[in-house]
Amino acid sequence: MGHVLWLRASLFTAGAVGAALLAQVLGPLVPRSLVDFVGEKPAEELLKVMASSMLAVATFSLTAVVAAAGSITSNASPRAAALLLEDKAAQSALSTFVAAFIFSIVGLIALGTGLYDAPARFVLFCATLAVLALVVIRLLGWMDRVSRMGRVGAAVDQVERALTDSLRRRKPFLGARPADDAASGAPLLPEKVGYVQHIDVGRLDAVARRRGLQIHIRVLPGAFVRLSTPVLLVEGVEAIGEDVASALRAAVLVGGRRTYQQDPRFGLVMLAEIASRALSPALNDPGTAIDVIGTAARVLSVWGERHWEEEEAPQPEYRRVTAPGLSAADCFDDVFSPIARDGAGFVEVGVALQKTLADLGRSGAAGFSEAARRHAARALRLAARASLLPEDLQLLKDLAAAGETSPT
Repeated sequence: MGHVLWLRASLFTAGAVGAALLAQVLGPLVPRSLVDFVGEKPAEELLKVMASSMLAVATFSLTAVVAAAGSITSNASPRAAALLLEDKAAQSALSTFVAAFIFSIVGLIALGTGLYDAPARFVLFCATLAVLALVVIRLLGWMDRVSRMGRVGAAVDQVERALTDSLRRRKPFLGARPADDAASGAPLLPEKVGYVQHIDVGRLDAVARRRGLQIHIRVLPGAFVRLSTPVLLVEGVEAIGEDVASALRAAVLVGGRRTYQQDPRFGLVMLAEIASRALSPALNDPGTAIDVIGTAARVLSVWGERHWEEEEAPQPEYRRVTAPGLSAADCFDDVFSPIARDGAGFVEVGVALQKTLADLGRSGAAGFSEAARRHAARALRLAARASLLPEDLQLLKDLAAAGETSPT
């Protein structure tokens, strides 16, 4: 829920209103000398300034976010624009400006109705200074943020951060035991068509322990499931009772769109979309595609650094659940296949692709070497069918040959 803008703004606003109304409670604790020193007017003047400016700042900021989202949708990917709208820094800035406006309005109303005595006015003045300081700090950071929003490079960076975070937090096999292809059991079908967004493996394990079952996850987050798609296989029963089915379905969230939390492949797909859009005749921007290739290499290196091989998987946290692992072949297909197809006519893209695949092929991660060789050969075949100069095609052939002969 932290990604919901209205919720964050509501929480900030509730805090601001509470601070404004708390002044009357804290007033009796203030020494009289401080009250006389400050006087009664400063708080009202500051509140008027904030009330007249914060609504305009909040409106401008929201307009900037919407414009940036539109720019990313046009030049990068509509799915990358969703990341901007979920950005915590942007949400915090907007929420701060709205809360400051509400705070000033509540303070002015309280002053106008005579709710505050002199000590309470002093507390309100101090609270106003604190809110003003927070607004200034947030505004300085927000100015830098706004200047970079909407750029394709910023969208790539956002996708990289979300994807890297998803990879680092993801447990091998979702914390379960490796899947057994020979596993059998009663199938559990979803109640609606959509993408698997999240699987609560701990909850599945708890149900399995209570009922003496073994549960086999058949689809990973990110998979598109239909009403006939078995999501789980439940071993230990001939038929799944309604109470068990309800408990199991509650642990598998199916929605209309893919999300990042347990689905790193979604980020790779998004990177490929950005690169394909950049390579389209409308944009003709191979530099962005090369940037995406480098980003994909960094992200996949996170996988390699963690050694997510089946033979090195740690002891599973959930013993009564099995799950398939993340496939290197699928990840390479997600990001490199579209780039190789759409960038076949750009020698600079081909060079970056061949060098990156050669580097990834030398990684110790399971499946990387085979997947890298397969995609290097595919990229070379696509380049051969494009209208490249003979010397450019020969350069790509040399790079592909060097990658194949590199030690692994």
